[in-house]
Amino acid sequence: MYDLEKWIPKSRGFSTDLEKFFGDIFKTPLFQREDYFCPTLNLKEDESQYTFTVELPGANKDNVQIEYQDGILSISGERKKETSNQTEKFHRYEIATGKFQRSFELPDVESEKIEASFKDGILTITAPKQTQTIKKAKQITIK
Repeated sequence: MYDLEKWIPKSRGFSTDLEKFFGDIFKTPLFQREDYFCPTLNLKEDESQYTFTVELPGANKDNVQIEYQDGILSISGERKKETSNQTEKFHRYEIATGKFQRSFELPDVESEKIEASFKDGILTITAPKQTQTIKKAKQITIK
């Protein structure tokens, strides 16, 4: 049998050119952190809100934290590695596990109205934008 080998997806574009130039140097243990991963997400915006859709299959919502502070929305947590007994031997282990953190600058949202839901491994966050009221001109009387 073959030894277990971590699957590293090939990317396209500029990073592929870097991989060609530097070879496998970034695939060495020095540059890889097996205890961290970066979940994929979509971020869309319309006139009234931002919507995040984060893929976290296999994660538990109790292991995910969302925080909004000083105009930064942070999503962090952990997807724990599957435990197995000593008689099992993995031939491939491609599911990323470990801790993660993603942060996004959103200075124009109403922090008290941010909502999140978690269903079927998908985390959805909606962050309503601040409503800008039209301020009328006011004459100030000098006393």
